[in-house]
Formats: sequence, C-alpha cells, structure tokens
Amino acid sequence: MLNLTNSYRSSYEINVFTQGILAHPLDCIFFERHEKEPEIIEAADPERLNTLVLQAVYRFLGEGFASVAVICKTGRAAAGVFARLLALSKLQDQSGTVLSLRLLEPQDEYCGRGVMVLPTYLAKGLEFDAVIVYEADKENYSCEPDRNLLYIACSRALHRLELYYSGERSPFLHDCITDPVLGNPRLQNDPPEFPPDESIAHRH
Repeated sequence: MLNLTNSYRSSYEINVFTQGILAHPLDCIFFERHEKEPEIIEAADPERLNTLVLQAVYRFLGEGFASVAVICKTGRAAAGVFARLLALSKLQDQSGTVLSLRLLEPQDEYCGRGVMVLPTYLAKGLEFDAVIVYEADKENYSCEPDRNLLYIACSRALHRLELYYSGERSPFLHDCITDPVLGNPRLQNDPPEFPPDESIAHRH
C-alpha cells in the first residue's frame, strides 16, 4: 500500500532535486509551482568559493528574497564561514556599508528574515526563500548519515537552491546533476567574477 504525501513548501524543481539525494525517495505529490532549477556550482578553490557564495547572497537579495541561508555541515564550519564572508563583504563594498550577516546559534531565535549562516542541525524545521549549501563536497558529504544532512540542507529552500563546492563534489549529488525531465545539466563551472552591486549593498 502506497502512502503519498503532498509537498507544498518548495518549488517543484527543488522537490525533485532533493529526492535525487535520498537512497529511497519519498512517495510525494509535488505542488506544481515551477521556478528556477537548483544549481551545483564548482569553484576553482576554497577562496574563490567564498567569493561566489557572497555574490550569490547579493544576487538573491537583489531578486527580492527576504530570507537567505548559507548552510554549512557543522557549527564550527558555520562560524568560520560567517567570519570569512563578513570580512570579504567589507573588502568588496567600497561604500562603507557592510552586508548584514547573522550567525545562527543554538540559543538564537529565528526571525524569518535576513541573511543567516548556520549549521545543518539548526536548519531542520526551518525554511528560507533561498538556500546556499556551502562545501557540498565529498569530504563533507560521503557517508550515509551525511546523505541525510545534505537532504535536510537542500530541502530548506522554498524558491532558490544553489550548492557550491571545490575539489570533488559529494557522490550524493550524482543523481541530481541532470534535470530528469528536460535533461539539462545542473552543473556549472566557476562562473566569471563580477563586482558586487553597490545598490544592493545599500539596501541591506
């Protein structure tokens, strides 16, 4: 007997993508709200990865999304990423306006708005307009417990989902690299660098 579950939270494309991570996909009926396909983006090196992630944050804010999450595997990783992104935003923004980033910790209350950096275990049960999965590589996500963590991180996204890595990507993304309907690749090589939009930085 099949037990089908309706899934209304995320876009159809994000729901299909996240099912590809699971060893045994759930029996779900996805809500037909179509949006942009998730993307898996390879950075040339860890330093470049930080630049790409920060650019993605600015881009999502510029698209009008109220909540953006950068999700890391562990709390320690999240603290490090928070510090690096904050420092990088100060270097890139010539206006003197610093991007408002928040490190979400266990004692904090989630307000549902803004740009947050957080570990996967704190992301469970939360949802964000746009999600950036940080370091979705083989080193971080390769054993079965990691598969569930990666699924949790990706399934927090409502409208946009991007995964960034350098080195070798997680093997759990093997079934996610191609759109199963259109056959389009979801992989991107390191995209060209562009300066942050100062008008976006001023608004946030």
